[in-house]
Formats: sequence, structure tokens, C-alpha cells
Amino acid sequence: MVLLFLLLRALRSPTAPGAPGRTRVRRQQRTVAPDDDPEFLRELGRQTRRRQRDEDG
Repeated sequence: MVLLFLLLRALRSPTAPGAPGRTRVRRQQRTVAPDDDPEFLRELGRQTRRRQRDEDG
């Protein structure tokens, strides 16, 4: 009886293989501009500096 309960509980667990909600939502792929695009590099630098500022406090 206890084994049946544990088995059913394991099957309902979100970490059980094939359980609903287990699949991760993938982040939308960002399109990568060529490295020689100056506007792309400027924006990348801005994002990097902004992220660094946020991490530093």
C-alpha cells in the first residue's frame, strides 16, 4: 500500500521524466550581428557596461 502511494507520488512529481512542466522554456535565440558591425559592437559595449554596473551595485 505504501509502495503504491510512493509510486503514484513519484509519477506525479514535476521532476519525474515525462511529467508536465518538466520541459524548460528555451530563451529566444538572439540574432548575432557580424563582429565588424560598429553599431552592434557599440550596443554590446553598452549592455556589458550596464550589466557590470548592476552587478557592482
